[in-house]
Amino acid sequence: NRRAFVEAMAQVGEAEPTAIPENLRAHFESLTPEQQFEQTYIDPATGLLSAAGFYRLPRKKYPAVVDLNFLRLANDLGSRELGDAILQEFGEAARDLGAADFDMAHISGDEYALQGDDPAAIEAFLEELRELVGTVKVRFRNPETGQTYVFSGVSFEHGIGRSDAEAEANLNRAKGEPEGGASEANPPSDVELPLSKFAEISTQMPLEILSVEIGGETFEVPSASSPKRPDDK
Repeated sequence: NRRAFVEAMAQVGEAEPTAIPENLRAHFESLTPEQQFEQTYIDPATGLLSAAGFYRLPRKKYPAVVDLNFLRLANDLGSRELGDAILQEFGEAARDLGAADFDMAHISGDEYALQGDDPAAIEAFLEELRELVGTVKVRFRNPETGQTYVFSGVSFEHGIGRSDAEAEANLNRAKGEPEGGASEANPPSDVELPLSKFAEISTQMPLEILSVEIGGETFEVPSASSPKRPDDK
């Protein structure tokens, strides 16, 4: 997939070492063109294009934007390792499904961009990606009752349009639409719930994270992490 990115960028020329400190220029110039490309235009966290790479590509008819939800939760929980794992897993899933065909890029934080000439193809790619990353599981415990709850699925919203402004507006519209029905006041223990329900349920009871399963690997979270409480400011 990285080779596909390199070939896609060939039409705009090789990477040039801009704004590089003098003591790093010699090292940069000693790299192969592909290595220069990767250091300049590939995001190391996801393996996707970086913002610099994306914005140098010729524009296509339909831009699209993606907002990855779970990354903010990981950051709120203070787990850099978990956040990095989510970025890596999301990037690998996107690349496996053909992200290069849509010039998909990690712009910053939880923001991604892609583009294409067929909006239906972009939509199909994103729906397939949504299904693939829905296997993440996060286990929480209510410290007052001892009950555990499992939230599953890394979710994201997206918007596609004929312009950047229209794509962003469609993304904001999608983020404003509630997903699924109302949650139960007291959901049963160990039943898997959509991760998108976490924010709502965490206002009803204190929750502390126990572990996260992603890409077949389980991340244990130290018990010292303080639980979220309904009355927390």
